[in-house]
Parts: sequence; C-alpha cells; structure tokens
Amino acid sequence: MKQHVPLPGVDCPACGESHLSTESVVVFRPLVRAHEPGLHPLVGSVERSSFIEVEPQALRAIDLIAAHGRLDGAAQRLYEEAHTRVDLVDLVAYMAERDLVATIDACAIPGRRATRQGRHFAYVSPRAVEWMHHPFTLVSVLAVCFIGVAAGLLRSSPRLTIADLAPFQISALNLVALLAVLGVNLYLHELAHLFMARSYGIDATIKLGRRGPFIVLETDVTDAWLLPKRQRIVMFIAGMGYNALAASLLFLASLGAPPFAAALLRLASLASALPLLFQLLLWMRTDLYFVLVALSGERNLHYDARAYVAYRWWRLRAARRGEVRALCPCGASRHDDDPFCLRCGVPHSPQDPNRFPFRAASRHLLLSFGLATLVLTPVVMLWGLHRTATLHWMYARRDVETLRDALASSQPLLAMVAGISLLLVATVIAVLGYLLLSSMRRRRMDVVGPVAAAVARPVVDAARAIATARRRDKGHARQMRRRRARDLAGRAR
Repeated sequence: MKQHVPLPGVDCPACGESHLSTESVVVFRPLVRAHEPGLHPLVGSVERSSFIEVEPQALRAIDLIAAHGRLDGAAQRLYEEAHTRVDLVDLVAYMAERDLVATIDACAIPGRRATRQGRHFAYVSPRAVEWMHHPFTLVSVLAVCFIGVAAGLLRSSPRLTIADLAPFQISALNLVALLAVLGVNLYLHELAHLFMARSYGIDATIKLGRRGPFIVLETDVTDAWLLPKRQRIVMFIAGMGYNALAASLLFLASLGAPPFAAALLRLASLASALPLLFQLLLWMRTDLYFVLVALSGERNLHYDARAYVAYRWWRLRAARRGEVRALCPCGASRHDDDPFCLRCGVPHSPQDPNRFPFRAASRHLLLSFGLATLVLTPVVMLWGLHRTATLHWMYARRDVETLRDALASSQPLLAMVAGISLLLVATVIAVLGYLLLSSMRRRRMDVVGPVAAAVARPVVDAARAIATARRRDKGHARQMRRRRARDLAGRAR
C-alpha cells in the first residue's frame, strides 16, 4: 500500500502535488551526530542549526535511507536486520520540517530556517581564545568573585542598595547611565558565550530573540549539542561568570576610589549583578536553565516538566473524583491512563502514549523543576516590578524636589532641566508599561497570563454589562422624548 503524506510548500514538478510516499527517493542534507552515554543520539545539520533526538532504530533507519535512497528498500533492509518496522514516511516528514531533508523525488525542499551567513568576529580563531576555558582562568574568576562577595558582606564596607543606582541629582542622567551600563554588560555577556563557544571550535551568532513576552539579545549556540557535557556547562556559565566578575571587580575598585568615582563604580557594579537574579526565570530558558539541562540530561526539561505537572494535576483531580481504583503490584493506586506507577515507576499501557512525553526515571526531577518554576517565576517577577517601581519613584521624587528648589531659588535653567528629566522618566515608565502589556496580550506568560485573565474577566464582563445597560437606558429615554414630542405636536394641531 502506498502511503502519502502531504508536505506543505513542496510541489513536485512532475505531478504538481505535494506528497511523500513509501516509494519516494530521499536525500538528506549533510548530517552530523552526537552521542552521549545514557541518552538517545542526536542528528542534525550544522548549516541549518537544527538537531533532533532519535532512537537507535531511527538512527539506523536514517543510515539505510542515506544508503538506499528509496524508503521501501530501507524499510525492508531494517526489517531483515532487526525484525522491527519503523514508520519511515513519518520520520522523513518530521526531518523535512526540521530542514534536514534536501530533496524528495528530485524535488528540492525549501528551507524553513535561514542558512547561517558568515561568522561574527571571524578573525578570532579558536586558538586565540582557548585561554578562556583554561583551569587557571576559571579558578581566578572564582577567586575574584569570592573576594568580592566577602568584601560586600563585611560590616565595615558599604553595601550595595537601590539608592546606588541614582548617583546624580538629575534623574535623566541616572537613567542614561543605568541604560548605558546595562547595554554594555548585556553585549559583553553575549560575547562571553560567543568566545567561549569559539574556544571549543563551535561557531555562534548574536541575534535578537524572544523569551516569552520579552525581546532579548541572545547567542545562538545550537551547535553546542556536539560538545561534551562539561564543555557545554562551561560555555553556558561563561555569561554569568562575566557578570559576577565585572560586579566583583567594580565593587572592589569602588572601595578605595574618590566619592564621585566610587558612586559611578557602585552603580556599574550593581547594574552588572542585577541580571544574575533574573537567571532564576527558568521558563525563559536562561543560561541557568541550560546548565540544568546539561546536568540532568533532559533535553526538553521545560516542556516535559510542564507536561508532567499538568499530568499530576489531572491525576489529582481524577483521584478526587474517585476514578483511581486499580492497584499497582507495589500497592500504589493507579489510573487506567497512567503511563507508569507514580511510586515504583513500573511502566503501564495507557490508551494514548503520545500524551506523555516524559520518562518514569525523570518523574521526580520534572516535578521538582515544575514546582520550582511555578514558585520562582512570580517571586522574581514581583521583586523586579517592585524594584523597578521603587527606582522610578525615587527618580521622579528627586526631580520634583530639584524642580521645587530651583523655582524657589529662581533658577530657570535648573528648573527646565529638572522638568525635562521628570518628563523623560514618565515617558520611560509609560513605554515600558505599554511594551509589557502589549507583549502579554500577544503571547501570555505561562503563569501570569491565565491568572490575570481569570481576575480581569469578571471586571470586563461587569463593565460590558454596565455599558449595555446605559445604552439601553439612553435609547429608552430618547424614544420616550420622541413619543412625548409627537404627543405634544398632536395636541397642538
């Protein structure tokens, strides 16, 4: 039987249709592989920066397709070797979606991912930056960070506070200085990832990306899947290491500097350290998230944890409804759709296995990660919003005080500067609020979006009901006035 699978955007020049069948001849793009003990192998294309995880049988099927070309011949050879049947049509269709297929029946597959154009800082060779992952470099960075933290914890040294972000009397200067320091640190943070990847022979590119509702500057290190686990961890920690090193060095330099220079150095130190806290937003796939991915071996940690937490919530509700009646051999209760026993991990046979992408061996890790994400996300977000509001309120209050003193002392130039600064701070607050709200409307966050929608829905419904009642009352009053006018006109005649 000839099985056809539609491929959108691929038109065969012979028949004009878009299809893939068991008789098709498939040619892959140049593929590379990565093997890691205890995990499924990875197959991908460095040119397209696309990798997929496959089972050993699927990997053997890819080799046979590359050798034979025709899917039916590869399927027959695979059955003769392992006495198993693999849906090669579905496998090739999935690889075509991931830009790993070059042609099907001599029809070129258009790429859905842009081909990598050149390299950033191509003149920097891996040998020129290999000192970055030298053990002496790593130990030196840890030593400097430890000294900086120890100096900050001493009672004799002044601690960093939110007031250190306002060294100037005019808030516009504070805002410009803060944004400049944050921008420079953000770019140097990404450069640390890029040069660390270059030191291991991996090409990386810096680009704008999207993490939830936020637009961020990120480094594309997709080819890092080809590196061993230890090297991947060092590469992901490079950005956080730069932030910690810069914050420590700037703070240590501020201890013996003159007052004005010390104020600027403390601002730069605090602005360098603040991004480290937002690494706890694991749902945004931060550097800390990828470190946890490398340590745990769960390549889809966020999505599997979200699916497992949703499954446990459904399981809890099913237990409360009395739908959990069967017993596992270990004595734990089980549901007919459970993929495995929650206590001993013995696999079961659910009706739809595709509903559960997670493994029994990772159930504790996924539950811990999911709950930690649910707890850390609102805590960090609320802390960030509170500190941002406090900082802008401090800026606005300082501008108001400066404006009042300037008017009282008849200094029109200073009053004009303070007024412009106050207007600039208000504009920045309005723009940040608008961008945050518009981003949340386009793509609601996993935790904040549903909660905000649930809270706002009754308010919106009540407002609509009030508006409808007012329109109805206005229409009724207008109709009564017209009727009264007609009656008066009839009496006059």
